[in-house]
Amino acid sequence: MRDEKYEQELKVQKANQRIFELQRTNEQMGRLLSKIPPEVLEELQRTGRNKSKRKVKVNEETGF
Repeated sequence: MRDEKYEQELKVQKANQRIFELQRTNEQMGRLLSKIPPEVLEELQRTGRNKSKRKVKVNEETGF
């Protein structure tokens, strides 16, 4: 019984640590994104959508 609780507690601690790391990474990405001028960000988003559309068309043509 104690071993199971201890094991569960370790899993929770690892999960909490991972959440903390992801939150920190998310904050860093947010700071980086805020430095990109809005017009550049819009252009990047537009070109990203176009690339993903092309991939879908290629996949439909090849069947893969």
